[in-house]
Amino acid sequence: MHGMYITCKSDIEKIHKQFIRNMLGVHNKSSIDAIYSETGRFPLYIDALKQMCKYYNKQKKADPNLLINKALTESISLDSQGIKTWFSTFSHLSHKYNIPMNEEINVSRLTNLLQTSYIEAWAKRIKLSRKLRTFITFKQQYTLEPYISIIRDVKKRSTISKLRISAHNLQIEKGRHSNIPVDKRICKQCKTAIEDEAHFLISCPKYQAARQTLFSHVHTICPNYTSLNDKDKFIWIMSAENKSIIKHLVNFIESAYHIRQL
Repeated sequence: MHGMYITCKSDIEKIHKQFIRNMLGVHNKSSIDAIYSETGRFPLYIDALKQMCKYYNKQKKADPNLLINKALTESISLDSQGIKTWFSTFSHLSHKYNIPMNEEINVSRLTNLLQTSYIEAWAKRIKLSRKLRTFITFKQQYTLEPYISIIRDVKKRSTISKLRISAHNLQIEKGRHSNIPVDKRICKQCKTAIEDEAHFLISCPKYQAARQTLFSHVHTICPNYTSLNDKDKFIWIMSAENKSIIKHLVNFIESAYHIRQL
């Protein structure tokens, strides 16, 4: 358990990651930081530590003669001998977050501390990630994205997920795997610009007809949309929470990919 807290690479966490990827419909090499934050989920060790604290509180309140209290005494003894137990992880946390162990632990406060600490580390990592340089332009909150609940069909949901977290096959991503300089990852449809997510969604002339349907619908909800520059148009659509816009976005992506494969 102590190692799980430090590295978050336990077998159960691998299953958790696969579950999230299946939910989003993305491949196994998709960014872990992206898939966690898209779903608003945290590594399971946080919940495990929460349950551990509840267990500790229960043991502290128990009659000293009961087996549950004796189990705590034995765990403390083993830890003092350098033998790792669940108490080792608990002790590590108490020092890290300055939590006194001689009183009942405020489980809600500790959970908030762990989640806040994780989110702060996440924010630093994605800012340094070349793969997620587009993602950070519109992903501002570590929370479940509305499209995940709105689009129930996994195949359709995956069209948005892949575009959002760069788990697609646009040149900006394909070129990264082939070590092609960013300025050489040119769109093969129009051959005029780098094929990144914004180009695909907002400006590539190849998809103009399909895009017009999407933009016309967006205009009915946000009349000043057409006055935005391309960057802000992209961020606005990728941040949209409106059900109908999200469904129209799915339709555009599916249409554009169909055209792209012709």
